[in-house]
Amino acid sequence: MKVRFAPSPTGFLHVGNARIALYNYLYSKKHGGEFILRIDDTSEESDPLFEDAIKEDLRWLGLCWDTEFKQSQRKAIYDKFFEELRRRDLVYPCFCSKEQLELDKKVLLSQGKPPRYVGRCRNLTKEEIEKRIKAGEPYCWRFKVSPGVSIAFKDLVKGKALFNSSHFGDFVIRRSDGSYLYMFTSAVDDGLMGITHVFRGEDHFSNTPLQIMIMKALGFGIPEFAHFPLLVNKDGKPFSKRENPPSLRDLASEGYIPEAISLFLFNLGRSHQITEPLNLDQLIKQFDPVHYGTSKTVYSEEQLSFCNRLFIRSMELERLKKLFLSFCGFDEIPKVDIFLEIFRENAVTLKDLCYYYKKVMLADFEPVLLKDEEKDLLYGYLQGQEDLPKGKLFRVLRKVLTGEKQGPPLDRIIELLGKDEVERRIKKALEVNHGD
Repeated sequence: MKVRFAPSPTGFLHVGNARIALYNYLYSKKHGGEFILRIDDTSEESDPLFEDAIKEDLRWLGLCWDTEFKQSQRKAIYDKFFEELRRRDLVYPCFCSKEQLELDKKVLLSQGKPPRYVGRCRNLTKEEIEKRIKAGEPYCWRFKVSPGVSIAFKDLVKGKALFNSSHFGDFVIRRSDGSYLYMFTSAVDDGLMGITHVFRGEDHFSNTPLQIMIMKALGFGIPEFAHFPLLVNKDGKPFSKRENPPSLRDLASEGYIPEAISLFLFNLGRSHQITEPLNLDQLIKQFDPVHYGTSKTVYSEEQLSFCNRLFIRSMELERLKKLFLSFCGFDEIPKVDIFLEIFRENAVTLKDLCYYYKKVMLADFEPVLLKDEEKDLLYGYLQGQEDLPKGKLFRVLRKVLTGEKQGPPLDRIIELLGKDEVERRIKKALEVNHGD
């Protein structure tokens, strides 16, 4: 059993693509299969820096692949299979201009027909083709679609899918510059690598019958498919170029941890939500594509925060300490274990923990303004008076010790800071407010 994740290195790995990578990884490990990373780097926008970043982000998430390859290094392979199609008269050169194709599209739409290639160049004679090529006319290559053929495939999310080839026009597989389109390269790679299951977003659903035609023409086996709904924003609308879903790097910089992100992605669109802090090995056992629906999948920051808080509260202290120190850029800090034990219950992200550390441990907050009654309470506390009203005293103590109105139990904060530091902060607050 083989699956593949095929990102294009044109940007950082966003959560939508990370979700597809996760599902491929989980399915392959559950069934003892192979997880292949295929870098689709044939477009002009591809950048080796993004390729490295994608690999780094996958490793950060814990998704290690078994094999990898790059499409840019496989042109000779694509040429070979293209020549086979040409030899068998399954492709032909198309000289139609963009303007002509756009006009054809408008005519078809005005007639209530789906826009597809009308086949203008399909039956050109050999002499006509040679003449136009010699004249320097630009051309691409189209795959010949046999009319009236049923194309069926099994989709593990959407169920059985059935198409009729008559709904498709002859489609381009090779550009005028000799480069190949995704439709062709993906079909060749999936066939040669023996991919058994293709998990991807539903934006590729309509491509599937075209790829199946190519694979059948080349004698490849047909994999099973699973097309998952694309992520939408909180308003139920698709993400746009202006409003992309966040990248893994965005989430990491905000203090979200990989285990929590994996659980969040695992739950997206799933009929039964997992509310326990399961790690990757545990998610492998739980994963099944049939548990995912076909309705819109909403990207919810609230659900992501829920998952992150779940792990911060429950993970082993040593693991949390390592993540916290790395995120904040510290090698080691005093009383870190006690600090984390106290504040992990109040934090959603590692960023929150850093915020609390700076405010509480480093007293990184503006001096607080005290009323006369509050100053009297603090003087009384320093003098050891025992008949002070606890509620009012605790409120003013929390304010001068942490700069916050709420937080963990005050006795734990006093324990964390120590008697000397508590007295120092109280005296400093009284000095600042002296004479007010």
